[in-house]
Amino acid sequence: MKQDGIHSSAAAEPVEVVASARHALVSAAILLGLFVLSLKLFTVLHGRDALEDITRQPGGWLGALVVALISAAVHEFIHACGWLLLGRAPWRAMSIRASRRKLGAVAYLRTPVGVRPFRAALLLPAVVLAGSCVATGLATNRGLLLLWGLFFLFESFSDIALFVALVRVRDEQAVIELAGSLGCRLVDSHAPHEGRV
Repeated sequence: MKQDGIHSSAAAEPVEVVASARHALVSAAILLGLFVLSLKLFTVLHGRDALEDITRQPGGWLGALVVALISAAVHEFIHACGWLLLGRAPWRAMSIRASRRKLGAVAYLRTPVGVRPFRAALLLPAVVLAGSCVATGLATNRGLLLLWGLFFLFESFSDIALFVALVRVRDEQAVIELAGSLGCRLVDSHAPHEGRV
């Protein structure tokens, strides 16, 4: 059975929630709205275009590549911290996996956690990394910092899509991340999975 990103072939089999094309479109719409709003707000606040600062990138394109690589690692570290602190997952439940979808390594949670802390950890990089850079760039007239914040927000595209897919899942439900796809499997929230591998 497939319904709105939720897949199950039989009632007794585990239910999987996978981000669909519709969820990706919602994520794209959210990001596009935030990009336009942030860039317009920068222009209104500072009387100039943030894109003018793109030439101020230290190290040029090589410097930009280094920032992008570091930000990807920090992004995944923030996810891991969210699952560890908010989801109370043990360290041994975390691993690093190669991902073709993300073109690099990703933090992977191998144990079930509650859907609420899982959703919160999905959004943490967007809020902590991207949000802080966007807000600081807007407040301090630093267009390059704003642009990097928007790039960090774009790195959260699939996280936002999965968050949207999980919105309809009951808060009491526990989930475990699916390896190799953008989704989760719902597990019995009363089963003794919390904090175990």
